[in-house]
This record gives sequence, structure tokens and C-alpha cells, in this order.
Amino acid sequence: MCNEHIGIIAHLCFSASSMIETVGRHSITDVFPKTKKRCGLYCFKKADGSYYIGQSADVVRRFAQHLKNHDSIECIWFQPIAKDGLDFAEKDLIFKAEKSGLPIINKSLVSNIIGDSDFDFLIDEQDQKNWLNMHHNVAFDEDRATIPEKYRIRYHSSFLSFKKLKNYGDLKWVLKTYIENCLPYPRKTEMSFWEVTCLPTTGASHHPRYFVVNIYWMELFVAGYMPKTN
Repeated sequence: MCNEHIGIIAHLCFSASSMIETVGRHSITDVFPKTKKRCGLYCFKKADGSYYIGQSADVVRRFAQHLKNHDSIECIWFQPIAKDGLDFAEKDLIFKAEKSGLPIINKSLVSNIIGDSDFDFLIDEQDQKNWLNMHHNVAFDEDRATIPEKYRIRYHSSFLSFKKLKNYGDLKWVLKTYIENCLPYPRKTEMSFWEVTCLPTTGASHHPRYFVVNIYWMELFVAGYMPKTN
């Protein structure tokens, strides 16, 4: 392991003493008995020098799951984090790791993915480059995804409520502008890689929203309003 990577790992608050060598291991249960905290953030290093950062309520179980897909994990670090702080801490850690230059193989929460992604199988590398070099998006690419009727039925009432809003026209223009200019080949990638939720109920009591654009289950574009107060 290069000294630069050791420094970055330490900067991410993974102590040297928390490193567990995992070559030949099938489990880390002995390191994390049930009397020890298992909920937190972890980082593992593969034999090719790449890293993966994640969160888990049970790092022992998560490590076993990773072994099914990664057969060359050399070591793993762990830091305990309260369950309600995992999401924020994971995003922050991945951002810091990527900014510091650590070669991470995470597919989400990153701006640069190492290796092929599922998206590459749908939009090839040349088409991605063409999109990046365009001054405007291909808003109406021909191969539109077919949305199953069950989804249309499920969200139809929310859309009708959204459509009745006084500022629907302005909201529609904002949303359309974002989709046309910020999502690559939006018709082809809809549903599989992005979707719009109208008037989501989650958190509506304290931060109501008109709509949310989710990309890979992450909320990347949100329009909301201040809740009424008495």
C-alpha cells in the first residue's frame, strides 16, 4: 500500500489499528463479536489497489456479502457510527476520498466511476462524449423507455394534484429545462436511471416539495417551498 493512500485513509478517520487483514478470510466475526459495535462505515482495499467505501448496520454481514462479488479483498477498515448518521457520514466520506485522489470503485455518490458502469451498457462511450460536447441536450432521443402501466396508475393521482397547482406552468418549465439540459439521453434513460416524483410525502410536514428528480435513487434536483405557519 502506497504511503499516499495510507495518509488518505488516516485522513478519513480510519485508524491504523482498525485495519483488518482479510486475505484468506471468509468472515470477520471474530474481530467483531456481538458485544462489539458493528454499525458504521467501512473501507476495503482490493488486490488491484482500488478501494470501496460503504455503510452498514452490521459490518460482519456486509463483509460476507462483498466476498461474493469481490474475491480479492486484502484488508478492511471500520469506524463505528450511529445508525441515524450513516447516510450523511457516508456521502461526506466518499466525497473526501474522491477529492483526495483515492481510487474508489463506488458506483454511486461519486463523480467519476472507475471501470464500466451499467450506464455504459446503455449509452456507449462515444455517445457520452458527444453529449458532453454538445451545447444543448438531445432532449427527445428516439428510443424512449416504455413505462409499465402499473407505475402510471400508482403515481397518477400525485401528478394530477401537481398539475392543479397555480404555479404548475412555471414548475413544468423549470423541470423540463433541467431534464433537457442536465440528463443525458433522458428518454432512453428514464426509469432505469432517473425519475421524477411529484409532491412527495416524505418529510412533507417540515420541508414540502413540489417535485424531486432522483438519479440512481439520489435526490439531485428539488423544488420546494416554505410550509405555512400559524
